[in-house]
Order: sequence, then C-alpha cells, then structure tokens
Amino acid sequence: MGVGSEYMGRVSVRGGRLNWPSTNGTLDAPAYQDILQKKLLPAAQEWFEDENEGWELQQDKASCHTAKSTERWLEQHGVAVVEGWPTKGDDINPIENLWAILDERLEDKKFKTEKGMKKKIRHLWDELDSSLLHNLIDSIPDRLRRIRKAKGGSSKAVK
Repeated sequence: MGVGSEYMGRVSVRGGRLNWPSTNGTLDAPAYQDILQKKLLPAAQEWFEDENEGWELQQDKASCHTAKSTERWLEQHGVAVVEGWPTKGDDINPIENLWAILDERLEDKKFKTEKGMKKKIRHLWDELDSSLLHNLIDSIPDRLRRIRKAKGGSSKAVK
C-alpha cells in the first residue's frame, strides 16, 4: 500500500497476518528480497508447517516482484509463485479488496500529520477480523467463475 513516498507492506493468509516495517521511497528488488528473507519465509514456515502441499506466493506485477534478481531469489529459496496472475487482477486479488475496505474505513478521517495517518492504518489492520480475511480468500473460486463468465472482463457486472 503506497502512502506518500512510503511503502507499507502487509501480507495476509489463512494462517495469519504479517506486518513489516514501512520503507521510505520505492521498494526495490533487494529491499523486497530482504523482507521475504527476514519476515515472510520464517512466518510461512510456521504457518504452513503441517501443510502437505506447501504454499505459493501471490504477488502483483510490481517491478520489485518481477525483477530477474527476485525471480532468482525465489527459485533459490524454493518459493513457488502463482503463475499467470493477470496484470489487472483486482477482481480476484483478495488484498486489493482488503485495501478497498480499509480505504472506506479511512474515508471520513482527517489527519493532521502523516504519522497520525500511518498509525491509524496500522490500527485498522491490527483490528481486522480474521473471518473477513478468510471470506476474501474463500471467495476466489466464485470470483474466477464470474471472470470466466465475463469472458475475461470485469466480473463486477456478472452475478
């Protein structure tokens, strides 16, 4: 989530939530890989230790995600990535829906400082009900069905 020149990263999965420190400026490939190494991999090992099928990382087409060095890093660390994710996959990406919900909750808020705004965003993230996260993830098959019905177009008008 971009806030001014700061990148606030958040990850959600069925097993839990992960926050990582904000990064000033653009998140580049080495910084992204550092986050994966220090935050995501240890959390994923804990969350999915009982999973027989492993896990896959879903990421968008941000340059730090698609950099050759990141692709090599992911391969070297045995991280499977969801392939073929559409560039404009907002209809099926649960985190995009979550950002929309958070944006709605922030809509009527006025902030005197950027620090106050960031504090409120973190507070909203921390108070999210895990059932909301589960519902967003569980809704993916229906989202895919609607996208197929819309022949690859926006699923918003399809029931």
